[in-house]
Amino acid sequence: AALCAAAGLAGAAGGALRSLDLSDNPLTSAAGPSLALAVARHGGLRRLVLADNGLLDSGVAQVCAALARGAAPGLEELDLSLNEVTPVGARSIATALKSLKKLKILSVRENELENAGARALAAGVAACPSLTRLDATQNQLRRPGAVALARAASRAPGLELLALDDNEVSDEGVEEVEEILRGAGKAGALGPMDDNDGDGDDDDDEEEEEEEEGGEEEGAGEEGGDGIDLDLSKALDAALKI
Repeated sequence: AALCAAAGLAGAAGGALRSLDLSDNPLTSAAGPSLALAVARHGGLRRLVLADNGLLDSGVAQVCAALARGAAPGLEELDLSLNEVTPVGARSIATALKSLKKLKILSVRENELENAGARALAAGVAACPSLTRLDATQNQLRRPGAVALARAASRAPGLELLALDDNEVSDEGVEEVEEILRGAGKAGALGPMDDNDGDGDDDDDEEEEEEEEGGEEEGAGEEGGDGIDLDLSKALDAALKI
């Protein structure tokens, strides 16, 4: 609330805040609407760190809805690590990424993306031409998810690091990722894989896809088309006009 008030005092140009780091605070998903409005009011944000806040899919979706609608178009770093994000939340992040053309650093480490979430996220990553670092460490990824992220990230000309350690990518999968990066002229961009389980299964998990579909149905409810409630949708529209 204070951040929104400060933005109001700044006048029509909105808040002058450039970096916001609220990491390691148990905000929970209940803070999602307030965070979304704050982000919408501070359109000049360059760095947004919401790691380890317990936002879950719903809280992440609120913040990402603001970003997808044009809040903070110049954002260069987005950190949503350790928020228990699943494939459902990954789709919200992917939608937001399509509006963040200047994003350089994206961290979603230590979430629960799994292969389905990685594939969903890849669609957004592919739309980030300025990306230099993508951290998807410890996300229960196997070969399909890792390959999807590699293909998407390799499209960014300036990619320096793709972190996929502490997952379950098979040795063959790691080799395929390395081949994709080499083919894009980014040999060496793959970070250390010391804690990766190279004995991971290459096959997709059908149950994973069923759970993802179930999450979509649960999230439908009485929400707007972008996955946020109608009251917040109106508030975001108003905030973005400030």
